[in-house]
Amino acid sequence: MLKKYLIGTFAVAAFAIAFSASAAYDFGTTTLKVGSKGAAVMTLQTLVGANADGNFGPMTKAKVMVWQAANGLTADGVFGNMSKAKANAVATDGGSTGGTTGTTCPAGYVATTPVAPLFASCVASATTPSTLAGVTGEITSITQISSYNDEEVSAGQTDVKVMGFDVDTSKDGDVEVKSIKLTFDSASNGSTDSDRLNDYLTAVHVYAGSTKVGTANVADFTKDSTGVYSKTITLAGAVVKADTTAKMYVTVDAISNLDSGDIDSDSWTVGINNIRYVDGGGVTTTLTNADSMLTGNLDYDTAGDGVGMAFVSFATSADTELKISTDSTPAAAVVKVSTTNDTKGVVLLKGKLVLDGTSKVWLDEMPITLVSTGDSIDALTGSVTLTIGGNTYTESTGSNCVSTCASNTTAVVTFDNLDLDLAAGSTTTFVVTADINDTENTGVTATDFDGGDTLTASLLSTDRAAMVAENAEGDQLTDSTEISGSAAGNAQQFFAEGVNVVMGTATVTPTANTTTGDVTSVAYSIPVTVTAFGDTLYLGQTALNAATVSASHAFAFVFQNSGAPTTTDTSVTVSGITLETSDATIDTNGYALNEGEAKHFTLKATLTAGTNNTSYRVQVKQVQTFTEAGLVTGTGVTLSPDVNFRTGFQLLNN
Repeated sequence: MLKKYLIGTFAVAAFAIAFSASAAYDFGTTTLKVGSKGAAVMTLQTLVGANADGNFGPMTKAKVMVWQAANGLTADGVFGNMSKAKANAVATDGGSTGGTTGTTCPAGYVATTPVAPLFASCVASATTPSTLAGVTGEITSITQISSYNDEEVSAGQTDVKVMGFDVDTSKDGDVEVKSIKLTFDSASNGSTDSDRLNDYLTAVHVYAGSTKVGTANVADFTKDSTGVYSKTITLAGAVVKADTTAKMYVTVDAISNLDSGDIDSDSWTVGINNIRYVDGGGVTTTLTNADSMLTGNLDYDTAGDGVGMAFVSFATSADTELKISTDSTPAAAVVKVSTTNDTKGVVLLKGKLVLDGTSKVWLDEMPITLVSTGDSIDALTGSVTLTIGGNTYTESTGSNCVSTCASNTTAVVTFDNLDLDLAAGSTTTFVVTADINDTENTGVTATDFDGGDTLTASLLSTDRAAMVAENAEGDQLTDSTEISGSAAGNAQQFFAEGVNVVMGTATVTPTANTTTGDVTSVAYSIPVTVTAFGDTLYLGQTALNAATVSASHAFAFVFQNSGAPTTTDTSVTVSGITLETSDATIDTNGYALNEGEAKHFTLKATLTAGTNNTSYRVQVKQVQTFTEAGLVTGTGVTLSPDVNFRTGFQLLNN
């Protein structure tokens, strides 16, 4: 009886085990793959730890591939007879690594949720992060950040972002990205460019946000038969929380000396071959370039796929441009000088240097063009000074002029050894001043300096081309593409005795035909303030237009039309030319201008058009002053006012 009982017990146990094995998984009779649906798929999804919704999609395929690899099968994501047999054999045996029973896993492995009696899926414990929330987290999409495309990389640059992508996760739990396999392809390179990755890069990095989570040396990349370089980069700490979007980036370090021949028409792409991640349950999933969730230009399937990148010169990448312009430079004016002493620090030019781009610039030489009228440059000044970046540099006009300042009225003085660093994005102002000699009417060009002579300082396009300015790589900035603009000064006119003239706001009063409404004449009124220095001076008593200018006229007008705005228009009829004053008095045949006293005058004239549909304006071209003795001899001092001494245009119809 006992024997029969034991035999029966063993038989029942054997039957139970046999039933358990044969009924552990019902995968149906067809091969399960992407696109399959139904209860068999749900059974499979339960086995591999995928979302059991009965639809075999990319996520299920990824889970199947991980399970196949862990069980010694070809990881193709297709669940056929061999996979079914292995699953049921493992269920019978009780463990995914063989030799174990029940829910016990071997050392180094942990069990996931049991899916059938006597069976638990085992995964390597090393892949199970202890800090991940949830057990079934998934990456739902990986999307290219479009702002990172065709990025420029120059020699010596490090951590240049060439690819960016958003990683979206499901609500089911956190995931940790464990590795990313990147590809670099030069299929679109020009025929003269190198196809060797190490001719361009030294290292590749992966960032999760602002944290570097992985690095690979370019020397460790593998090149396949088609010339594509690839490398799986192991990541650490790339955790993406559940139901969030995390930003990840690929950056590169360029070699320090890119060959100019390699970068003239190069065209590389960087792509993602696969991304591997693990969820809180320890299940590892690999997303390949065939998965639809890799969107944008991220996935690498065929030659030329991926995000574009280009290797360029440092200057191109830094987008360096040094822009030169004037900055509140003095208008043309009369400057009082002495007959016995030098006049120090007369401002000739104010300018600024605006540096665009990301590279600093080292400035060492800055040429300035000097132009004099009346006499040579040396006759007017013996030295000029540049103030820039808080430093002052002075050059004599003797040996430093090209060509010589001793007999020329145009020459260049170069300020060198500046050794000045201009920061990227900065604006640097500069001032050019001169020490003006005392006036001396010697009658010799090299030493003669008469009242009325002028001096101008400018940084012209020719000076710009001769500047020594280098970017952070030590390359000279290229004129017109990396240095632009100019700073032109205005002529400063020097007198020991003379007047300063300031123009007020001019008024323009049109007179219209009452029938047609056409403007037939216009009255111009120009207020000026005149201040004498050096002596008591006199203005002549009449003011006439340019056609009748003579040495005795206090002021001279020219009338200009909009078609030829710098020349005199004699087609207009001029009338009512008057010189009025509110506070000057007649003394010895002229208006007396006591030294230091401001006197106020108004110049008036009326124009009648000689040509229909033409606009006209009035410009003050001459101010004539006399000493008391000069009133008798007819010898005066002529001042040519700045071009700003003019009215606006007014349309006339006759």
